[in-house]
Amino acid sequence: MKKILILAALLLGVITTSSAQTVETIRKDYNEAKTLQNSEIPKNNYQVVINKMYGGSGPHKEVVTMIPHVDYDDENNPGVPLFTPFLITSKFNWGAREYYQEFLFSDKGQVEFIYAKGVDENDFSEIEYRFYLNSSSVIKLIVNRKNANDSKFTQEYSGTSVTPKYKNDYDKYINNASSLLKLFQSINQYN
Repeated sequence: MKKILILAALLLGVITTSSAQTVETIRKDYNEAKTLQNSEIPKNNYQVVINKMYGGSGPHKEVVTMIPHVDYDDENNPGVPLFTPFLITSKFNWGAREYYQEFLFSDKGQVEFIYAKGVDENDFSEIEYRFYLNSSSVIKLIVNRKNANDSKFTQEYSGTSVTPKYKNDYDKYINNASSLLKLFQSINQYN
């Protein structure tokens, strides 16, 4: 009986491990999305360009590009493509400062990777974030920084949790992912 329980526990562990998100599976999905984004063949995508003028900082331009998963095997509408978010990018400026964000979504519509590059408002250094996520939490966070006198980024943090120092930025990017997902869904309704 004890051997059966151990074998059952091992099998359950293998099943749950094989379906869990890992950094490697997220990187595989990301590479697939970037290949699709950079492909020369005709593709499905949406793009929104926002131009605004702000007093004190001048023109603000944001370009949001959305690349969907396309599934033709929808049980309810066979042969009709079903579009779900795959990769959403946002490039914008705030005054002279440039910002860039990428949000990778699983085929279930959950954000699984966030890349963000921008300027730290406290010391004006450049900062990069890479958040690897599963359905409930961060599985890896990498933070790189480049000060004004540096020629390349250096790693500031790498870990499996969001420390208090990075919590506000993490929350901001999760909110951005949610907003861009709503934008995707709004545009997708017109198809």
